[in-house]
Amino acid sequence: MTRNTYYYRICDEIPDDVNQNIVDYIDLVGDIQYHKTNVKAQMTEWDVFHDENFVKIGENALKFSRDISKQIWSVQINPLLTNIWGMKYKSNEYAIPHDHFPSLFSFAYYINPPENSTLSFPELNRELKNENKMLVIFPGHMLHEVKPKEFTGHRYVVSGNIENKNKDKKSIEVKDGI
Repeated sequence: MTRNTYYYRICDEIPDDVNQNIVDYIDLVGDIQYHKTNVKAQMTEWDVFHDENFVKIGENALKFSRDISKQIWSVQINPLLTNIWGMKYKSNEYAIPHDHFPSLFSFAYYINPPENSTLSFPELNRELKNENKMLVIFPGHMLHEVKPKEFTGHRYVVSGNIENKNKDKKSIEVKDGI
């Protein structure tokens, strides 16, 4: 396996009522970001840590990121969820090409996506077809986008960022003026 790629799995262990609760929350909250982010679709606040359903998705992403780090790089990380948010795309809405640097990993989790829903990775020249309960994790520096596509229904997504919080290592901070 290569390091500059994405990884995905289907999370059958996530109950359907958790997914429905997330959809209901996204619908209730509406577009808090007013299409002013990289996502040109309805988007919640950046930190939906107060909702247990989003937290369940975040916990799944943390475990998957830990497993990937150990399997691919043979490194044990202590993953920390730094952001988690929800999105609802209508037909032809999109996300401009962007990354999530300096995050170690970013993720997207799909709830009953439309038939032709994809996540694009321009630098890899790949489009990943989305499936229900699909959790996709990729390096935070990796460029990705959602291309405008016509579809029926809505595309619901939970996304977030993960960092490595290694409590056992000593560290220093860069000071201004050095």
